[in-house]
Amino acid sequence: MQPKDVDLGNRRITVGGHVRPLDDLTHRAILDWLDHRRNHWPNTANAHLPITRKTAVELGPVGQLWTTRATR
Repeated sequence: MQPKDVDLGNRRITVGGHVRPLDDLTHRAILDWLDHRRNHWPNTANAHLPITRKTAVELGPVGQLWTTRATR
């Protein structure tokens, strides 16, 4: 997922080519994450929405293990 997949103004997110509405909790979580990302990695060239210390200096997405752990 990349920042272009999230339309915060219209509260929509595109997942797997499907546009879905953002509920209040998800909207707030994405805003908080973007603040965290901007504060920790302001100069990253990684275009993916979720990044880690490792992927912030790379261009690829986070791994499946990180995603699984983060969503538990």
